[in-house]
Amino acid sequence: MTDWTQYLGNSLPIKSVYSTVPSLTNVRLQEIRLHQDGPRVSLRIDLNSFPENPPRKWIAAKFNRVQLTLLLIDISELYLRGWNLNNIGDLNFVASDARIAVAFDGESVKFECNARFVEVEKLSGYFDSYQAL
Repeated sequence: MTDWTQYLGNSLPIKSVYSTVPSLTNVRLQEIRLHQDGPRVSLRIDLNSFPENPPRKWIAAKFNRVQLTLLLIDISELYLRGWNLNNIGDLNFVASDARIAVAFDGESVKFECNARFVEVEKLSGYFDSYQAL
């Protein structure tokens, strides 16, 4: 598996809590936000693995799920098809010509764009009652 954090301008938020980089296969895409300034896109996804070294406040709150929000900066060639209640798919990155191709491929949604930079906008924990069952 390729270390997708190599495409991030700031991989420290991921690497500070995960000993092994989490997979972006079969993840849930929760939100796509388009920003005119930049132009930028935010992708919020649920990761499938909980970190080995979560912050103490996550442990105290009994969090069992992690959401990662990625910020795609200076985007071009945006493509979006479909949207549903359960957007499960694979998130992939490919570098080319000083840009990064970002693609989410799921049964209910397909997203593609090129970005000059990809940053971690937010990494947060929460309690997923469905996960606890």
